[in-house]
Amino acid sequence: MRQILFSGYHMSPANLDAYVEELRRRRPPWLHGSPSLLALLAAYLLDSGRDLGYPLRWVTTGAENLLRHQADVIERAFGVRPRQHYGLAEGVANLSECEAGALHVDEDFAAVEFLRDEHSGAYRIVGTNFTNLAMPFLRYDTGDLATLGGAACPCGRPGSNRCSRRRPPGGLRRPAQRGPDRPPRPRLQGSRPRPRGSNRPARGWRARGAGRCPSRLLPGGRRAASGRTAKEGRR
Repeated sequence: MRQILFSGYHMSPANLDAYVEELRRRRPPWLHGSPSLLALLAAYLLDSGRDLGYPLRWVTTGAENLLRHQADVIERAFGVRPRQHYGLAEGVANLSECEAGALHVDEDFAAVEFLRDEHSGAYRIVGTNFTNLAMPFLRYDTGDLATLGGAACPCGRPGSNRCSRRRPPGGLRRPAQRGPDRPPRPRLQGSRPRPRGSNRPARGWRARGAGRCPSRLLPGGRRAASGRTAKEGRR
């Protein structure tokens, strides 16, 4: 896997030109990162009247919900409409956005259930992973909420067309803070609460090396599966 790592913590008006120059030198066809960071880079290109100097093939986002104004800025700067991905470090659910704007469950990655949340009317994302043979999570409640799609997706791709990325009322989101009338969400028996700060989104982005379009757009949603630094590479 070839990858270039770009720090999101160090992006500033004083050094964004260095990021652009590195991209122009390396010419990766695929950018992936947090929407806020990619939108920051895209806005810099538009404001400065510059471009990458080569055509991008794919732009994908993760770690945060992709907002419409962010997608518009990214598309104007890079010439590619970004696609959203939902995933998490526990590896119990993956959802990928198609060109029709629907999020499809990657059913070869995990068994995902959508359980009605009586407080919000949305659906809790609960999953069982297939890849963690050492310690699989069974029916793990992610604490994230989604709204479900009804009709079949016009894209024709496999994977349940279960979620809309629009919010509100549709899309993926974290539940509101629990109040006195909201009980704590269920946990696996014997599990411990996550350490403080463990659900912070990744603050980095990546440029992926040349290669075929992946069947799963890497990673996104509430937080990036790769931890605090996003990665890039080729499959």
